[in-house]
Amino acid sequence: MIESGGETGESLIGTAAIRAAIAGAALAVLGFWPCACSRCGDEPEGGVRPAEPSAGTETAPPGFYHRPFADPAAALGWIVEKTRPRVIGFGEYHQTDETRGVPSAIARFTGGILPAFSGRLSDLIVETWVSEGGCGESERAVVSRVEEISRRPEETEDENLVLLKRAKALGVDPHILEMGCEDYDRVHLSDGGIDYAAMLDLVATSLAEEILEALSRRGRGEGMIAVYGGAIHNDVAPEEDFASFSYGPAVVEATGGRYVEVDFYVPRFVLASESARDEPWYPLFAKLAAEGGTHVVELADNSYIIVL
Repeated sequence: MIESGGETGESLIGTAAIRAAIAGAALAVLGFWPCACSRCGDEPEGGVRPAEPSAGTETAPPGFYHRPFADPAAALGWIVEKTRPRVIGFGEYHQTDETRGVPSAIARFTGGILPAFSGRLSDLIVETWVSEGGCGESERAVVSRVEEISRRPEETEDENLVLLKRAKALGVDPHILEMGCEDYDRVHLSDGGIDYAAMLDLVATSLAEEILEALSRRGRGEGMIAVYGGAIHNDVAPEEDFASFSYGPAVVEATGGRYVEVDFYVPRFVLASESARDEPWYPLFAKLAAEGGTHVVELADNSYIIVL
């Protein structure tokens, strides 16, 4: 949870929600489910951007294709040239207080990746919303609980606002989610807790609505639509138990398959996660993290990890 102020919202995005945020309302950041659901896949084919890195390699088991790159922007450029997406969904393992000394994935995206990539984008949708304080106890309880569970440093939450501003400055239209009182009521339990499944479902549904609206608005126009948030919501092919938490399948259908999932994984964040150790890609990830540098791991068709 952050307090932001000092500018008019009209200069940033032009929505009532952001005007409230810039005037001093709290920006609620969802980051309480830091896990990813992914698949393994085949060796990729297709074009490579200029300044091609060394050839990729296979590992066994499970045989994920991977290759090194000079930097994250080059890695993302290779993925985009290979997949030619209409929508690209970025996910991350969220930073926590325990890893606050390590630059976050969102900071690296804002500072180094987005500027090199912005010329290809028309819109950026960020998984965050403004808490305006007008929905009573349900809003207060949900916002407080999200803040408690996420355990994200205050400066990391500020980075969402920095990302939105940076996108606008680069000529990319930024967007956030909108949450109404009925949404808070939906996830607020009578005992003061949160229905986490309902929350995850709500976020995925809200992201899907924003993406589909952007697709409708842009039509067949040039430029990709990017989405930035947690690594559970952007899955191309989520496991059955997590299907309602991902906007991926709906966007795959809406774009005729032109959707790609890219997760930015900071080694310190992932290696500190017990849940990550159960993932089939974890042994390879740990090996690449130990080697250092930037790597792309292809998990399945249109599903990638970039090791930062």
